[in-house]
Amino acid sequence: MQRGLTVEVSLGALRENLKTISNHTGVPVIAVVKADAYGHGMVEVSRALEEEGVYALGVAFLDEAIRLREAGIKAQIIVFFDTELSEEFVEYNLVPVVNATGQIKKLASLARKYSRQIPCHINVDTGMGRTGIWYEEVKDLLSEVLSTKEIKVAGLMSHFSEADLPGSEHTNLQIRRFKDVKKLFHNAGINPVCHMANSWAVINYPESFFDATRVGLILYGGLNPEGLPIKPVMTVKAPILQIRKLPTGIPVS
Repeated sequence: MQRGLTVEVSLGALRENLKTISNHTGVPVIAVVKADAYGHGMVEVSRALEEEGVYALGVAFLDEAIRLREAGIKAQIIVFFDTELSEEFVEYNLVPVVNATGQIKKLASLARKYSRQIPCHINVDTGMGRTGIWYEEVKDLLSEVLSTKEIKVAGLMSHFSEADLPGSEHTNLQIRRFKDVKKLFHNAGINPVCHMANSWAVINYPESFFDATRVGLILYGGLNPEGLPIKPVMTVKAPILQIRKLPTGIPVS
């Protein structure tokens, strides 16, 4: 018996979604392609997004970024989670996200070894409680950054805990905290690309757009907001293999 199950991925729909999101927000898109682009095919998706001029690609782990580089992807790649900060970041021209203060020294050591400045993004915990540097501790990190010339803060980021809830007091509090941190960096003469809005925030919180959005779910058509012509990128198809007639009341396993 043939299974006949197929999954079709429309790169055309993906391209259209990227344009729709960018036009809606008015800022560039950091496309999240972690977990094999949520099952859509990381390399193929990244290649299509790169052709459309996507601002950057975001992955969870170093091995995902290396896979993209070895597949010929040249776009900026941001690695969200890595504690080792190994030489591969320099060798493959990758951008690490700093989630803890101790990582600044690791990056500086790596930069000195290669005699070059290393760009990074700083992840600020504004109230999600999962990753990043607690917003009240950023001032101490900033002092370290200012005294470490080998490091360039290219980006500043945070993540929402409940952006799917319109009018959330906690989400608005997170935005205010992020604005305070952004101002702190600005006053120190550092003006990184600030990105906070995830897929739900693109729909519910326009005040969180800042300099770029960082989206995954909506990019692949996982959300279908009213007023935004987002298209499903994946279609799952299966043929009818059998039609059975059974007596009333017969259980179906």
